[in-house]
Amino acid sequence: MQSCEFCLTEGRELYCCPKCNVNYCSIRCYRNEKHNNCTEVFYKECVKQQLEGKRFEGNPTDTFEERMQKYVRGEIDELPGTGKPEEEGEPIDSDDEDPNAPEDNYLTNVLQDTIDGYTLADDELDRRLLAMGLGADVEQLMSSLTDEEKAAFAQLSEQIYQKEEGLGTSCFSRN
Repeated sequence: MQSCEFCLTEGRELYCCPKCNVNYCSIRCYRNEKHNNCTEVFYKECVKQQLEGKRFEGNPTDTFEERMQKYVRGEIDELPGTGKPEEEGEPIDSDDEDPNAPEDNYLTNVLQDTIDGYTLADDELDRRLLAMGLGADVEQLMSSLTDEEKAAFAQLSEQIYQKEEGLGTSCFSRN
């Protein structure tokens, strides 16, 4: 069985560096000091390729106004600031949608999927908790939360309680 060259983890799915063919298990291991020679070369090549690909054709000292004047005179073909038309995609807007598709079908599906996700059966919820290594015991669940998560849970439960009991509504409010 192969192992990660940097943390010696076995049994995980390993990746292989395309430059030096060393096995690693995560981005953390890929960026390890022992792998610096290879990664530094890789990052330098990426930056170099990016810089070469973004070279400006023409006189870089031309102002926008000067380039516009050259365009009007016909000295350059591309309107300044528009980019190359063949690289631009078609704009996506409501006109691009299928006119025969029912409009509310998508929203209905999203709504139904959301409702289904929130109304899990108790046994399904128990199964998911067990899959995460937790049981349905309230004390065990609360002990697995961080202090931040406990505070958020307490705040949410207080909001739900106030809403259910009608404590947030006033008899003096205008409807």
